[in-house]
Amino acid sequence: MEAVPGQTLVHLVQDTLYNLRNEDNPNLVYSSIVAFLLMVLLQRFYRHRAMLCYGMPVMTHPPQGRPWPFLGHALNFLSYRPWDLLMSWHNLYGPIVCFDLLGSTMFSLASPSLLKLVLQSKIQSVKKDISNTMKHFIVILGTGIVTSENQSWIKQRLKMSHPLRVEVLEMIPRQTLLAVQRWMTKLDAACETQESVEVGSSLRHLTLQVISGTFLSLSAEESDSTFAKMYLPIVDESNLRVWHPYRAYLFMLPVFWKYLWNVHNLNRYVSHLIRVRWLVRQQERINGGSVRTQDILDGVLKAHEKEFPHQMNLPEMAVRQFRDEMKTFMLAGHETSAAMMTWTLYELLANTALMQRVSEEGASLFARNVDWSRAGADELPSNDQLKHLILSEACLRVSLTAFATDLENRVSLYDVLTCPILKGIFEKILCRSNRCATNG
Repeated sequence: MEAVPGQTLVHLVQDTLYNLRNEDNPNLVYSSIVAFLLMVLLQRFYRHRAMLCYGMPVMTHPPQGRPWPFLGHALNFLSYRPWDLLMSWHNLYGPIVCFDLLGSTMFSLASPSLLKLVLQSKIQSVKKDISNTMKHFIVILGTGIVTSENQSWIKQRLKMSHPLRVEVLEMIPRQTLLAVQRWMTKLDAACETQESVEVGSSLRHLTLQVISGTFLSLSAEESDSTFAKMYLPIVDESNLRVWHPYRAYLFMLPVFWKYLWNVHNLNRYVSHLIRVRWLVRQQERINGGSVRTQDILDGVLKAHEKEFPHQMNLPEMAVRQFRDEMKTFMLAGHETSAAMMTWTLYELLANTALMQRVSEEGASLFARNVDWSRAGADELPSNDQLKHLILSEACLRVSLTAFATDLENRVSLYDVLTCPILKGIFEKILCRSNRCATNG
């Protein structure tokens, strides 16, 4: 009777496991030692190859400890704050640092001129770390401008440059004023009822209202009741997966499937908005014009109309691309702005003197005799006048650059004003803002 191939394989595995468990058989020990030595030699080969390829030595003896096989300097980053660790390396080795991290060769630049050279003149040589850095946000970023490279990135950048550089600057102030007025009403009501208001959550909704209104012409009610309920849980779970990567594999938990369901609903919702808007624009073209207010989505579709002339329905591939662009701008403008304003308010409320200075600076432009809860966009200060908000801009910039979003690694404003390096950054921001205001 012939043996079944599947049974033969099972017997082979069983025999192998039995031999490995046999205490009298030293093959397991010898094999483990040889395999470990081969892995170490392989890593050294790749490090030497990186030195030849990039023309610079890889750090092998930093003060914090030598790199481990395959882990690289990962243990150093777990033991020290990344900011302090990289700065110590730059002080020792110069403006460019090359190091190993979990099997990848990483670079750190501490020179603005070199960074400008890389991002402008040598952008074709830059490869984005999509599989690691953007892994947990790829469901939002998709194939948008943040994740695209080479010719795809250049094309998207050219298509998006005019709507983002010109049109968005005209729309954001009006949308922001309306959102702030709604928040003022909420804060006034909370003062009367003595209820607490969660500032972080409120600012996340506020920034999402501004961006969704500017890009998609969504009302504040629709942004909060529909868009935010799908989008914000995705961002929250993606942030959790950055710190706890194992959450991406917990398919046995309801949160795993809820995450996928929210992604599906968000994609379907945004795609529907794009299809409807494209159809509306084609109808307006046939009717000879439009009287409605245009938004950023209109600008994006207008930039691509020559690629789909006289088509009443967009191809599915184009819908997915525009959908990823819109979701990318939601993520890029929403989380950063909300966190920046949250930490700025938190620190200002803890520093009465600085809060008073910021309030006085704001009152110099936003007149106290104007009821800003009912004011229109035409009463807002001009762009040239806003350049005189020097201290306010400096506080926001420091929050953006020096503050982390997690409490354990966050730098306080006191640290900024007492630490020589951070204080220098703060003073440079003040000087730069002052110089820009002086030059108009």
